[in-house]
Amino acid sequence: AVGSVEALLFPQTEAFFLSAREREILQWWAAGKSAWEISEILSIAERTVEKHTQRIRERFGVATTRQAVIEGIRLREIFP
Repeated sequence: AVGSVEALLFPQTEAFFLSAREREILQWWAAGKSAWEISEILSIAERTVEKHTQRIRERFGVATTRQAVIEGIRLREIFP
């Protein structure tokens, strides 16, 4: 029973579902940073952060960045 619950909560996923940069950006979103703040922290353009974020949402099949953060945590791509 416990294994079944864990399988539902943490399904087997392709290893390294996100790139290192996508994972890094998603981790900053989870920390409550804005696109501008993330761009400053990572020394990249804000538009680049937005493009990575869009790709993350597409990979997870979600509509919002908040949903992407939740999926990232659920799938163990990032940690709270």
